[in-house]
Amino acid sequence: MATVRMKENHVLNDQMLRTEKLDFQCKIGHNATPASKTFSSDVPSVSLLRAQGQTATVDAIEVLSWTSPVDNSSGSIFGLYLDIGVTVTPSLGPVPTAEDYADKVYSVTVSKATVDANGNLISSTSLPTTGPGGTTAYLTPLGNIAIEVTDSAGNLATTDENLCVLVTYREQIK
Repeated sequence: MATVRMKENHVLNDQMLRTEKLDFQCKIGHNATPASKTFSSDVPSVSLLRAQGQTATVDAIEVLSWTSPVDNSSGSIFGLYLDIGVTVTPSLGPVPTAEDYADKVYSVTVSKATVDANGNLISSTSLPTTGPGGTTAYLTPLGNIAIEVTDSAGNLATTDENLCVLVTYREQIK
């Protein structure tokens, strides 16, 4: 069991307290009809898919300059949007605080996973990632995280994608 203690260097202590790591598995269930693909995740209320035929949900949260999604025999391009913030209508609930959002993204890794029947990882291969539209910025203006994934060997029309996602970021403090 780990012991929590304050670091004497307040800058170091602040950085350690604000650094977050989000590690999860998700699956894109293939379908020849783009709008009929399925998506499941360990964090379903946080991770959202932006794929061919399925852009409306993510685009309704935040308008970003994504590359057009593709899912065919030439490969797949899709987005993962991590809605880490709390979006509420102030009259209906508490107003979100800065701590509910990110102010810096340190690293993003998305791996294509081979899993057993129980969903346990057997092996994985890293996939190329960028921010929306091929940019280097994963952090969105709203303080969420947007990841564009390219799988040149993937075909979401015929084959499922099992993914492992690891994101390290810093929460806002204002």
